[in-house]
Amino acid sequence: MLGIATLIKPLFLLTGIYFLVRRRLQVGFGFCLSILTIVGSSILLFGIDIHRAWFDFCIRPYFGKVMVAFNNQSLDAFIGRLLSDVSLTTWWPPVELGWDFKLVRYVLLSLLVGVVIWVLWRSPRPTTSEEENLEFCIVLSLAILITPISWTHYYLYLLVPLSLYLGDQLAFPKGKNWRIPILISAFLISLPSIHIDSQNILIRFLVSYSFLGGLTLLSTLLAARWFIARNSKFFYEKPSTP
Repeated sequence: MLGIATLIKPLFLLTGIYFLVRRRLQVGFGFCLSILTIVGSSILLFGIDIHRAWFDFCIRPYFGKVMVAFNNQSLDAFIGRLLSDVSLTTWWPPVELGWDFKLVRYVLLSLLVGVVIWVLWRSPRPTTSEEENLEFCIVLSLAILITPISWTHYYLYLLVPLSLYLGDQLAFPKGKNWRIPILISAFLISLPSIHIDSQNILIRFLVSYSFLGGLTLLSTLLAARWFIARNSKFFYEKPSTP
């Protein structure tokens, strides 16, 4: 199912890479097989020329460009809004920004991906379903943030980690200090899409409220995974059942 989802929304590709790295070979094999079967069948049925034309028309022209509209809540859009004066409500075509955008983008992208890789690499393989859920939610949250276009409704995917948290299905530390950032992130990603335009740098920063909520959630999940991996006294206590 994740392989099929990746063909619809490529951001899910990151989940397949995660399962392969974690040596969940059955999941990874099913992921790759689904993609190869569908892509191979499409090429056999329709030929390679129409696929090449689709790539040249729908994908290639947008390489290296960014869409800064208010309802794009990705890392690229967040940076692009701060480094450009393009209208946030009347201009949806992607724009090409200068070296300053590329420099900041690659630094922040490397930081986000690097921190996730470091935390998961320094953590042992999950031994419970709650730990598996936590790592999957980390990868899903990262994918939402770093995909070039992440419309506001994409943040509905983050209902997965929030629901698992509420259902006590995440390996997550207890306490107020852990609950507050979860509530903040839930609030930010649940706000309706705000149709606003301004050249004020603070407003252009706050327009990325969904991105900031997703970033808060990712940071909290990473901190929880690090805490669990480093604190030998921590144990996940499931609620008792009658």
